Amino acid sequence: MENAIDALYGPDGKRVRMTRLLDIYGGLLSDRQRRAMDLSCNEDLSLSEIAEICGITRAGVHDRIVKSEAILEDAESRLGLLARSDRLAEAAEKISSDAEKIDAISQDAVITALAREIKQLGDSLAKAAEERDV
Repeated sequence: MENAIDALYGPDGKRVRMTRLLDIYGGLLSDRQRRAMDLSCNEDLSLSEIAEICGITRAGVHDRIVKSEAILEDAESRLGLLARSDRLAEAAEKISSDAEKIDAISQDAVITALAREIKQLGDSLAKAAEERDV
């Protein structure tokens, strides 16, 4: 049975989630924490590689990443910006999909034009939600 993160984000769910949380809440981390998280999430480096770059031990990198993940998750549990972004993207996709269905079955030129306009707005909203991740 899939866990919730895998169901939402696929097999690399934790990495994707942490990358998204880092994008949203990265400003809450210290420079050292943010650097370790960036190297882990965005550059996909191993603990050994990060340790070499940062000049600390693998255990130090592990501790830094674990603490950073906890800070990011805590911020999300308090503020819910990632969840809000996901809900917004879902709603935008639904709007676009429903407008496309209306356009496909409508015989009225005005309704068809409105449905196409609504679909474009839904697509724009979905794209904005994806780009901003908020």
